[in-house]
Amino acid sequence: MSIKLKIPLQLQKYSCDKAELCCSPAGGKISLKHLFETIEKEHPGLKKAVFGRDGKPLRFLSIFVNGKDYRNLKGGFTELVEGDIVTVTTAIVEE
Repeated sequence: MSIKLKIPLQLQKYSCDKAELCCSPAGGKISLKHLFETIEKEHPGLKKAVFGRDGKPLRFLSIFVNGKDYRNLKGGFTELVEGDIVTVTTAIVEE
């Protein structure tokens, strides 16, 4: 089993057009921040497309861990275990 990272269509150019990436952490645990650092090694540009220089997601993106906003958890230090699902979503803007 692994941790799944779901990528919105707008960012799939950084994930080789994949809607979902998987990461199997050593020891079964990993932080949210470390998940993106690990995936960045195989998919360069994805981390930069999600996070700004301040380490926070860009303002038009949201990150959820098992359906809960990561900001209501421990932010980038949220501990992930095998079977968790991390979802990146984009904001919908209507005019």
